[in-house]
Amino acid sequence: MTDKSSFENVELWRKEFLDKLQPPEGDEYPFILIGNKNDRVDFPFVKEEDIKEYCSSHYNMPYFSCSALKDDNVEEAFAKMAELALKRVDEKKIAVSETINYLKLTKTEVNSNNKKEILGKNKNLKKKNKNFCCF
Repeated sequence: MTDKSSFENVELWRKEFLDKLQPPEGDEYPFILIGNKNDRVDFPFVKEEDIKEYCSSHYNMPYFSCSALKDDNVEEAFAKMAELALKRVDEKKIAVSETINYLKLTKTEVNSNNKKEILGKNKNLKKKNKNFCCF
């Protein structure tokens, strides 16, 4: 949110991702847009209306205004990303291997009681695999 050039590159990065992945949905592959640093109200270089226009013109892409520093809206953004990923797996009947060496998404509800346990399991996966990825 504080770097206009970063927002201007979102479409380039989206297209680059689609070119490399070549999903069956093509341009309709689900994405979310996260604007970080919403705590820096003194530097809102990206206009809210520009963000809304971009998202609405790309299949109503969900948008989250977040602050990693204040942990504002971060969990909600990742929950939406997981929801979209699981929906895609279900709709496309994608086989998810049990031997995946990176973060695994399941339909387990993450709440304050089991959050530490789930995060701990993912940290262990990261230690085992140097090519760990976040999705």
